Amino acid sequence: MEKNQREQQIQERRMDQTRYNIPKNFNNLEEYFQWIKSGIEGDKVRGAPIPIIELRKLLSGHGGLPIKQVVDAGFLPFIVKNYLQSENRRLKCEGAWCLVNLTTIDDEEGVIRKIGSYSRGKLFEVIVEDIQKERIEVELLDNLLMVVSNVMAENARYRDYFLDQDIIGIIVGLIERHIEELGILVNGVAIIANSIRHEQTLDFRRVEQCISLLKYLLHNPCDDVKEQVFWAFGYMLDHSKKHLEFIRDRTAECIMEFVNPRIKNKLLFPALRFVGSYTDQSDEIIESIVELGLPKCLAELTKHGEMNVRKEAIWALSNFMGSSKKVQQKTFNTKVDGELIVVKIIEILKLTYEQEIVKNQCVWFLGNTFSKAPKEAIELMILKLGVANVLSDQLFKTDPKYLESVLRAINELFARGIMLDTIKENGIKKRLLELSDNANGSVKNLLQKILRNFFPEKENKLMEGVTQMMEDLGIDEYCDDDEPPPLEDDSSSDEDEF
Repeated sequence: MEKNQREQQIQERRMDQTRYNIPKNFNNLEEYFQWIKSGIEGDKVRGAPIPIIELRKLLSGHGGLPIKQVVDAGFLPFIVKNYLQSENRRLKCEGAWCLVNLTTIDDEEGVIRKIGSYSRGKLFEVIVEDIQKERIEVELLDNLLMVVSNVMAENARYRDYFLDQDIIGIIVGLIERHIEELGILVNGVAIIANSIRHEQTLDFRRVEQCISLLKYLLHNPCDDVKEQVFWAFGYMLDHSKKHLEFIRDRTAECIMEFVNPRIKNKLLFPALRFVGSYTDQSDEIIESIVELGLPKCLAELTKHGEMNVRKEAIWALSNFMGSSKKVQQKTFNTKVDGELIVVKIIEILKLTYEQEIVKNQCVWFLGNTFSKAPKEAIELMILKLGVANVLSDQLFKTDPKYLESVLRAINELFARGIMLDTIKENGIKKRLLELSDNANGSVKNLLQKILRNFFPEKENKLMEGVTQMMEDLGIDEYCDDDEPPPLEDDSSSDEDEF
């Protein structure tokens, strides 16, 4: 599951942490815990609980998951032991269900690490063995796959363990055997997506073995299955362009069909994420996207009600605008009304209530536009839309961590020879100098480039002084600032000494 979707789940579950699923005959959670412990300790009293079932009920209740309370009460070792040692199929399935609930929520308490350490990693070894058994109940298999998916999304150590066990190959085989079981399809593809997402040195052969299956599942009628397939294809493109050849067919078009302002279901967000990665590949792809009319759909989605949708739509447009000048020429002259898209972006930047992360994507969009769009189109936009004033305003108000995108956009204007009087007025020079005092890294480099446009005479005098100093020292001038002039080869004299 995508990280921000899981965070939304977490927030919903944390809205009320007091209403746990406690039976009515208990006054509070502590009293309920004592009753469960009586069952673990083997008290032969009438009405003694079956502890693992009570814990599962508690952890599956509405109104917040009492994970911290369950951990603090010392129930984790019992839950792990129950799964490893129980021969009762029902109790084993209940234990797996507990593990699903314990690993679903954001792992702030380090529960996954604790679960692994209580069994010295044995639990996850047994889970891998169990999911490969031919005779395993579908419900238990479904729960175990969900545990693996949750663990891989949260814990790097055990994610690597599952990858070392060739989890992708195991899942492909499982799905092919249980192609009619919806839960196994959803959780199995989620594991594939998590494997692709987090393995930075992705083994091309591992991806290749699941491509055909993912393409087949792309046409599954269940939106939950399609959602995970979309994520998997998007993560492939994030890692390497060599996966592009598997997607540059009807696959990409199938996913892009869901980038539509009229789509209301869960597929819109992962489809947008895929398009963002897809538009970052080649000019040929950009041109095909223009033919499909996708940029206009993306422009409409910049006003969507969900923040994540707006952000991803602007990111995709930003990649689109960062394409070659040839494609940009088409954007502003023929297939797409580039100015209309810029108008929508400027409108977002003028909103006082829009989130900074969305505005940052907007400014990156402007930087890409300024770097490649026809100069005449940029100058026209500056006059008609007040772009310079918007950038000036962002320079004063933007969050420091998003400052680089604003400076990059301003620098792109200067680099194109578009010297904006508005940028040089209203205290902008003073603001840039203030920022340069504490800047470092790429932000400092951008500030230095921009400030040279304000003080060209100082820059010229400085270069004259450097040139004179180099002549006095007998150093030849060279063009590349990053590489010194080559040293004379004196290796022959060293050889003569030997």
